Amino acid sequence: MEGPATDRGVNFRAMDELFRVRDERVRSGNVECDMKLSILEVYNGTGLHRANIFIIGGPGERKPLEVRMGKQGAYVENLMEVEVYSASDVDDLMKLGHSHRSVGSHDVNEHSSRSHLVVSITITSSHKLDGRKSLSKLHLIDLAGSERIST
Repeated sequence: MEGPATDRGVNFRAMDELFRVRDERVRSGNVECDMKLSILEVYNGTGLHRANIFIIGGPGERKPLEVRMGKQGAYVENLMEVEVYSASDVDDLMKLGHSHRSVGSHDVNEHSSRSHLVVSITITSSHKLDGRKSLSKLHLIDLAGSERIST
């Protein structure tokens, strides 16, 4: 999902493209756009129905969160969203999130993830010409232990 600096993975490529398109539309003068990022870790030791969800924040800021049902579907209560202005902002926050992730080791990968990581970006656009507003979300999900094994 990430890849080395010389061959960046899908997460970073998607964010680069998202901000490129946003910048292009904002430069046209017809659209205003706000973007917010959230990162959460889902550590699942006993089954999906009993998953523990944690917010990713600064060192030692792992807080259990609850999944709730609302009028628009499922949501994570009290999940922190951070306003982002560039792909570089997202990059910095994703590095912070990954540095706090639960990992373990096995024969194939010394730093195999033991949790799922959900990176979500919420885009709110306002169209100046007709007053339309739109809300979009992009979710990038890195599954636990999903490293490719070559045989």
